[in-house]
Amino acid sequence: MAKNSIEIIDIKDGIRFAGENIPHLYSFSIGLFFACGSRDEEPGEEGKTHFLEHMLFKGTGLHSAQELFKKIESLGGSFDAFTTKEHTILITRFLTEYQEEVTDIILEMINEAILPESEFAKEKSVILEEIKSSSEDPEDRVFDMLFDISFRPHQIASPVMGFKSSVEKLSWERVFDFFQRFRSQSITVAAAGNYDTEFLVGKLQDLRNGKRPSFIREPPIFNEQKTGIESRKDISQVYVAMAVPSVPFVDDRRYAVNIISSALGGGMSSRLFLRLREKEGLVYNVQTFNEFFSDIGLLGIFFVTDQKNFPKCLEAIRDELLRVRYENFTEEELSIHRALIKGNFLIGLENTSTRMLRLGRSLSQLGEIPSVANVISNIESIDQESVAPLLEKLCDPTRYSIAVVGSARPDDVRRFYQ
Repeated sequence: MAKNSIEIIDIKDGIRFAGENIPHLYSFSIGLFFACGSRDEEPGEEGKTHFLEHMLFKGTGLHSAQELFKKIESLGGSFDAFTTKEHTILITRFLTEYQEEVTDIILEMINEAILPESEFAKEKSVILEEIKSSSEDPEDRVFDMLFDISFRPHQIASPVMGFKSSVEKLSWERVFDFFQRFRSQSITVAAAGNYDTEFLVGKLQDLRNGKRPSFIREPPIFNEQKTGIESRKDISQVYVAMAVPSVPFVDDRRYAVNIISSALGGGMSSRLFLRLREKEGLVYNVQTFNEFFSDIGLLGIFFVTDQKNFPKCLEAIRDELLRVRYENFTEEELSIHRALIKGNFLIGLENTSTRMLRLGRSLSQLGEIPSVANVISNIESIDQESVAPLLEKLCDPTRYSIAVVGSARPDDVRRFYQ
């Protein structure tokens, strides 16, 4: 088991650094976690944060976008960003010998960003195409619907990319003004791999951030027994996503939720896979998923099936949920999925980007970083007794919301709750 030391350093007001130095590697990953995501947007301006993320790559006061791209690729690494509902994250991975050049690019992209107005209309067109592609993809669409029916009217319900109508209305002035507040939020910098701590922390002193008030986040309320069906004549299958409220990321019960999710639908030995695919042949794949936010969580189930099999799938899932709720998982099942979760966690740590993302998310949301030994101990402690109280709620069909893309009858969905 890895025993590299983790360091946490307060660089300056509003900027914290978390690092895990692994000196035998050739490379390092570094990421910036801005405490701003799509849930922090104003109604009618959905997609603004994602738009800003795109504009950060459109050039600075020192270099054009093309010059930045050439500079990044000449260093032979990767440079990317993505927006979530609670964060905007800038991520890089490069050879150790280029840490000075990489840090300079990061500082330039944040400190010298001008979000060139000349690029705004073109990038808006690109994002509108991205939204169109997502809305036409039944898998993307069903997850957007699930969040909408589960959390509306809270902003966490909106898709990260926003809506066609909201993006079309965005002006350069609004995005630029938002950027000033965006980079004034707290920033967590995370690094993993072979890097020089003194050098990185010294350079990051130059990262500009203000002292504007943080975004105030109202906790969302989950809408139980909400359903949404979008008929699609262009597809022969039915795409289904369903979810129940779970625990937030700050709750240590997330370890038990991960085991429950895995045992329910997280692998080929899981209850739902064995029932829906192996026993009844209703689906090619069925899987569970988890979302852990700062103030709420979701445990969900996703599957795709032929239209005629949709009612049978819902019936089988309902049956398995109730069976687990009242009988619990067997100790053999929990043992298998403890090993699966533990193995996936440790194997993931062989990648510096995965290590970096763990550090950044933990420090930004927990204020601390659980050690690898602590995580493993928490996973191995999960047993029938610790999952039982959670099963009472997570396996109650009447608490689920259900989104469907494809031909389906509302009566088939309603029967799931009876």
